[in-house]
Parts: sequence; C-alpha cells; structure tokens
Amino acid sequence: MSDRCGDHQNRRDSEEDHSQAGVQRIEELSKHYARRCLDAMGPDFIASMGTDTTARDMDAVRVALGEEQISFFGNSYGTRLGTTYSEQFPDRVRAMMLDGVVDQNIDTLSEELIDSAGFQQAFDAYAADCALSPDCPLGTDPAALNARLRELVDLLIQHPAATADREA
Repeated sequence: MSDRCGDHQNRRDSEEDHSQAGVQRIEELSKHYARRCLDAMGPDFIASMGTDTTARDMDAVRVALGEEQISFFGNSYGTRLGTTYSEQFPDRVRAMMLDGVVDQNIDTLSEELIDSAGFQQAFDAYAADCALSPDCPLGTDPAALNARLRELVDLLIQHPAATADREA
C-alpha cells in the first residue's frame, strides 16, 4: 500500500530484522521515506504535523459535530493525544479514559527502551513459567529460553509464513 510519501509498508516489514545489517536497512528506508514525505508534502505541512495539531483537529471535529464536550478513550499513542487535548481544552472534556499511558516527559528513544525492557520482563516471566512444563515450545532450560525464542523469530524472518493479503 503506497501513500504520498512512498511505500510505508515495505519500511515497516523490514523492521523485523534486528541484525546490524537489518538495522542499517531500517535506517536507510526511514530516511528515504522521510525525504519523500518532505518532497511530496513540503516543509510547511511537515512542520505543522504533530500531537498539538492533531489535538486541535480533534477539537475542530467536536465543533463540527456541535458537541460542547467530548468523551475519549485512548491507548498507546492515544494516551499522548488525550493528555494533550485535555491540557489544551480542559473544559471541553466530558470523560476520558487513557490506557497504557505514554510518559509525556521522555523522548521517543527512551520510551522505546523502557517498552522493550518491559516486554523482555514479561517474556522472561512467561518463559520461566513455560519452562516448568515438559511441553513448553521453548524448552525447559531457563538459560536457553531467550536464545530459543530468537531462533524461532529468525526462522520466521528468513521464511515468512504465507498469509492472505495483509492490510496494516
């Protein structure tokens, strides 16, 4: 699926390869995508993109619908958007539920590292429990569980499973 900035799907699909070469490829594709976006949309449009602008757009939708206040459910990035909206327009929120709140005070890289550490901690707890069963697909050796998962993931990267057309 293509958009005005280029083929975003191919860039996302490549993000599964975390080898050194894979990371370099992800970086090259991301830079290419950003350059195409800048060329296609122009610097003024790109500069106007962001959470603050999206929150103002949400408020324009509220006005267009003739609503005095909104009710909002946000998860993941939606928590950042909901927080920003409620900071900009506190009197225009009727109810808001935020799930998986994103820390507004850290940069994206720090956020990714924190998320990754949390995912690893959750996997370690799952794997330790799984290893107690002789049927665990990761094996029963707690020291080898992460390596076994990596083998399975690498196998899927090298030989992706056939699927029907995928829309992301």
